[in-house]
Amino acid sequence: MTTERKRRIKDIIQAARGRLLDLYPFYGLLLMYLKFVAVPKMKKISTNGRCIYFNPDFIEKLYIDEIEYILIHQILHIVCGHIWRERDVSGDDYHFACDIFINLLLEDTKYGVNRYPHLGDIYRGSTDSVDLREKTPEEIQAFMPYSLYAFNEQVRSKFFVDNDELWDNKTDNGQLGEIIIDIPEMTGRLKIQGSSEMKAGNFDGSAVGGELKQEWKLRAAVAASSMTSDGKEDGGAGDVPDFVQRIIGKMKDPVLDWKKILNNFIQERVNDYSFSPPDRRFGDFDFFLPDFNEKDFVSKEILFMVDTSGSVGDGELAAVYSEIKGAIEQFDGKLTGMLGFFDCCVTEPVPFYSVEELIDIIPIGGGGTSFGAIFDYLADNCADEPPACIVIFTDGDAPYPPESAAGGIPVLWMINNLEITPPWGRVTRVLRGEKD
Repeated sequence: MTTERKRRIKDIIQAARGRLLDLYPFYGLLLMYLKFVAVPKMKKISTNGRCIYFNPDFIEKLYIDEIEYILIHQILHIVCGHIWRERDVSGDDYHFACDIFINLLLEDTKYGVNRYPHLGDIYRGSTDSVDLREKTPEEIQAFMPYSLYAFNEQVRSKFFVDNDELWDNKTDNGQLGEIIIDIPEMTGRLKIQGSSEMKAGNFDGSAVGGELKQEWKLRAAVAASSMTSDGKEDGGAGDVPDFVQRIIGKMKDPVLDWKKILNNFIQERVNDYSFSPPDRRFGDFDFFLPDFNEKDFVSKEILFMVDTSGSVGDGELAAVYSEIKGAIEQFDGKLTGMLGFFDCCVTEPVPFYSVEELIDIIPIGGGGTSFGAIFDYLADNCADEPPACIVIFTDGDAPYPPESAAGGIPVLWMINNLEITPPWGRVTRVLRGEKD
């Protein structure tokens, strides 16, 4: 493509993305995480969760509202999990059911039209006995009165505004075509935290691996948390789909009394004089500080390490965020610390000083579990300024290093089950009944 054509296409996409940031900021914010890649030989438009791939001829013929609709369509294929389809539900019938699901979600927005001049009919399905708005794509597919495979490929293509040819290619990060818009450097609520490879502006996709789906769920939760009740930034829910609000709803009230748990690491400050310095060891019993709410308290830095191995699901991660959020709130915002993630290796811990900053930190991981990796990281990076204590959220299902690996730093294991008890350190269990 010529430089002039690339500039023209870039302007078209940026104009649509800018309008979405104003009209429907939830979708506009999430589009900032995706590269836009021109692939002249492909059909229409597709995504793999890292990029939006498009045929430049297809994009150039669309009106601005058609481009806005098709970009939201790609975001919803990602956030709704459609691109992580199972093999037994792949194919045009499943894709068509996903499109119906999306169009029902958008029914009450400005994109709830029945037809676009260049995209064709917008299908929402129909049945006299069942409300498809309450159904998953798999269930919608079961209610379809016919299979699209009854038609030839040319007819089938008329049912789709996009294609799914890149849904299953999660490794490509723009190499299939020409990158027209790269991921911008992200700040504030959009920044990606974690290992150095994941820092904003240096995201190459490879560091996320199989956790791309989990990361998109957290991205959606972060974007939703910045919406107001009228759809603008910095508050409520506005244009946020109900299913995303349900993700946020998993962040329940904490079940632990963090004041009691962390008493050993609290300093009471009166008239600029600190006493009761933090004990470097966990005692066999709890210490209670009198008149806690009537005095000013500060904590030495606590290191929270969260297990993001493949055995830990979204419900458990939501519980972890709920507990750390509860710890911050129970200390009236005076709890400061670092939050890191580990599977078989450790991401660089990120400092947080408020609930808002906590939610900005995106978990990454997905491999096996190694507790030793935590203490190896501390020995290599924190020998001069060790944390006051380490709080490890995990299911506990991994080999344990010897207690000497902690180097005298107190360790509190937060286990999410009743089956596993670590051989050393202090243990508290976070049990929430059924898993979310």
